[in-house]
Amino acid sequence: MQIIRNVRRAPAQHDSAPALQRFGSVRSARRRICSRCEALAHMVAALALLVAIAYARSAFADDAWWLSPGGVSYHNDRSKHFNEFNFGLAVEKAVDGDAAVQVGAYRDSFYEPAAFGAVLYRPFRYQPTDTLRVSLGGAAGVAFGYPDWIVHVGHYTRAMKFLPFVFPLADFEFNGKFALMLSGLPVGKNGLVFLEFKFAL
Repeated sequence: MQIIRNVRRAPAQHDSAPALQRFGSVRSARRRICSRCEALAHMVAALALLVAIAYARSAFADDAWWLSPGGVSYHNDRSKHFNEFNFGLAVEKAVDGDAAVQVGAYRDSFYEPAAFGAVLYRPFRYQPTDTLRVSLGGAAGVAFGYPDWIVHVGHYTRAMKFLPFVFPLADFEFNGKFALMLSGLPVGKNGLVFLEFKFAL
């Protein structure tokens, strides 16, 4: 006689770990998006305030003091998720009609505090309207606070605690009180551009 047993199969056990990991990654992505949206909202509000201040006076002064809350950047290498909201505090003072000195601190591309000093030289000026002046030139300086910068010169190798930089820049000055300064080298994998907000004191 053949005996047939009614065997119930145990319900398949589903591993919940991948689902939890996916849920965690979604929550993390949402937090990053919310954080960026909040920073962008603050930037827009600050920009609107600075524009309002700019139109309170319509005179260009080559010897003005400028105050900068930092700005935003764009990196060509999108795989490393650099920080692109680089806010901080900087002061700029003209030393003659074409040259100026700028020092300050900000949150760098690695989400760390950094400081810098630079000399700005803008010999080419163009004023298309009574309220806009465009200045072109370059900047050279040094930044502190980055990871060790490895320098190779022949057989000589040294880890530097500072990062020297040289780049072109364009300054768009509105009414002598508010300015946008675009700088950087947007070429190659490590290229980047930086947009800085400034207002005259």
